[in-house]
Amino acid sequence: MALMRKLIIPALLLAVTASAAFAGLPQTISYQGYLKGGGGVPVNTATNVTFRLYSTTSGAGPVWNSGTVAVTPASGVYSVDLGASPQPSLPAFNRSYWLGVTAGADPEMRPLQPLTSVPYALTAASVADNSITASSLAITCAAGQVLVNTGTSWACGMVCSCPADQQNCNGTCANLMTDINHCGSCGTACGAGYACVAGTCTLSCQTGLTNCSGTCTNLSTDTGHCGTCTTLCGPGQICTSGACATSCQTGLTNCAGSCRDLANDTANCGACGHACAAGYVCSAGSCAVSCQSPLFNCNGQCKDIRYDPSSCGTCFTTCTAGQACLNSVCK
Repeated sequence: MALMRKLIIPALLLAVTASAAFAGLPQTISYQGYLKGGGGVPVNTATNVTFRLYSTTSGAGPVWNSGTVAVTPASGVYSVDLGASPQPSLPAFNRSYWLGVTAGADPEMRPLQPLTSVPYALTAASVADNSITASSLAITCAAGQVLVNTGTSWACGMVCSCPADQQNCNGTCANLMTDINHCGSCGTACGAGYACVAGTCTLSCQTGLTNCSGTCTNLSTDTGHCGTCTTLCGPGQICTSGACATSCQTGLTNCAGSCRDLANDTANCGACGHACAAGYVCSAGSCAVSCQSPLFNCNGQCKDIRYDPSSCGTCFTTCTAGQACLNSVCK
């Protein structure tokens, strides 16, 4: 099967060229071809055809492929809209292209056919100054506004000459690195509580708080982020001034990470690390002699006040000469 001729309808090729400025126009190319089979007989049966666009005449690496398109020629003549659904969208027509056609199981036809402009379409390459106006596009601009090209369409806006570090965003000069209404790109607004930092919307924390993975945190008191965003205090600990510390109940004191009662702890008597000597106990925060019953601590000495004449009945009662202490009484 051979493709005898290929025709591109000029008016629709022009429509593709102008579509960058007028998005509502068709984004397809109308193509007409002629198929004949063996013996030069025109084809009249359904045939699968594939169309490809190339950026070079060599036909290496197509930039667009229609996929299989079913056509039914009439006396060999068929028509198809290139770029129509479900075909992929056509590439931008800002360079030269060559068309390749494959019919049925035949190899792609050569030579590739160049796509050319029709005479009036050539004017689309350079639009005369002031020829595009709000009235010509049926757009009404408010007082003080002019027609502005946003990149994808025309709209009313203000014209400004922006500094080198700013960009014109629909008539507004904006620094895309710091502007919360145009962060990173025109029209990208940061949410409440966010700031634009280096072109990225970032959580903005109050003074004294730090952004830890999207949460404003007080590193001085937060047990989950103590001192740094990644420091977690252990069980029973609190975060004090950015450092994890043991949390002791009322009446106890943190001694090197251990909660101690300084009033009666012989290893920490009155103060952390103050240990009582052997035979002494911690009483009310002071080290004192430890006497076994029934002895009493009398000024650091263990005495039996039942029979000791120097401490008879009490540590301070002394029997006179010749008396003995019997059952805590001088006799």
